[in-house]
Amino acid sequence: LSQYSLAMEFYKKSLDIREKSLPPLHPDIAASYQKIGRLFDFMKRWTEALENYQKAALIYHQALSPTHPKVIKIDKDIQRTASKLK
Repeated sequence: LSQYSLAMEFYKKSLDIREKSLPPLHPDIAASYQKIGRLFDFMKRWTEALENYQKAALIYHQALSPTHPKVIKIDKDIQRTASKLK
């Protein structure tokens, strides 16, 4: 397995555990989606990166204040990745 494949496997396992053990809007679940998005970003798979960033953003925007650093960061990740798709 490539390093990316190995990382993806562990990120998805982490997400699965978090989804089973935490409330649906927990920021740790969003963090897992963000990490998966970042990995897709590194792999230049922009559409999949954007999908995962958007899942993270939905949770962060509901769970945290609009000025929270994680909200600001995920919004920047979405903007940056969306611009690569144009």
